[in-house]
Amino acid sequence: MWTGLGAILGDRLGWYFAPPHGTHGEAMWCFGLAGEARLVATAVEGECCLHDHDSDTDLLFDHPIDFEVWLAEHEREHDGLSRLGEVGGALGAPARGVEEGPGG
Repeated sequence: MWTGLGAILGDRLGWYFAPPHGTHGEAMWCFGLAGEARLVATAVEGECCLHDHDSDTDLLFDHPIDFEVWLAEHEREHDGLSRLGEVGGALGAPARGVEEGPGG
C-alpha cells in the first residue's frame, strides 16, 4: 500500500511525506498549507487509512485506486488553511485567546 500511496501523492500539489519520529511514530502522507495536516494518509494492514482532521473521521480504502477517486472528489474541500490556521496558529502567530509561552 505504501508504494501505491507514494505513486499517487509523491508529485501531488499540497502533499508532503512525514517520516516516522519517536518510539511509536509512524510514517504518513499529509495534506495542508503551512505545515498543517488537514488530511493524513497512512498504510494500515494493507489498507489506506485517511484521517480527515476537519471532520475528525477516518476512511479506509482497500485499493489505491479507490483512494485516488476519493481525492479527485474531495481533496479541494481541504485547500487553504483550517479555521485554526486562519487565526494565526499555523503561521506562527498565537491564536486568539492563547497567551504566548516563555520566550515568545
